[in-house]
Amino acid sequence: YPFLMLHSSIQLREIYCMAFSVVPNESDEFIAPRSAASFDFDGVMIQEMIKITKLPHEEALNSFGVILRLIIDNKEGKKAPYSIDVAFAGNFQIVDSSIDDSKQEEFALINGCSMLYSVIRDQVMLISSRFIPGPIILPTVNFLDKKSNNEKVSVPTNSEDSSKEHKKQKNKKT
Repeated sequence: YPFLMLHSSIQLREIYCMAFSVVPNESDEFIAPRSAASFDFDGVMIQEMIKITKLPHEEALNSFGVILRLIIDNKEGKKAPYSIDVAFAGNFQIVDSSIDDSKQEEFALINGCSMLYSVIRDQVMLISSRFIPGPIILPTVNFLDKKSNNEKVSVPTNSEDSSKEHKKQKNKKT
């Protein structure tokens, strides 16, 4: 019997590419065609920058704009086959009224970043597949470290702070 898919408590309303650069690393060594497909990201420094803003429009009730930027510049740590600088923005609406107002921004941040990352991951794989080293699949990640009870990240939980820009640059070692 078929099962019905349940809608998520957060809906992606719009998505935009803000920046996109995927460049194979120059090397004096021969690069085997399609070698990136099996690349292990362990030790690669992946930088992330995140911005979240409560959208002010009346028709955008419970809506947030999230920007996620990923950078692999290969300046530190293990070198990846590509230098990557990609940013996507999305407008998200929380459609579940049971999510407390004080937790909506955190909910949008964690889930919005997860959705944007999956788009970034797909687009990087698609574009890199046209280069000699071949497609690279960014590692699977989660954004649960953005929870406000985690001391590493401060996410406002009241409406006064919801218009603040939350920029964070963090090095992720995968």
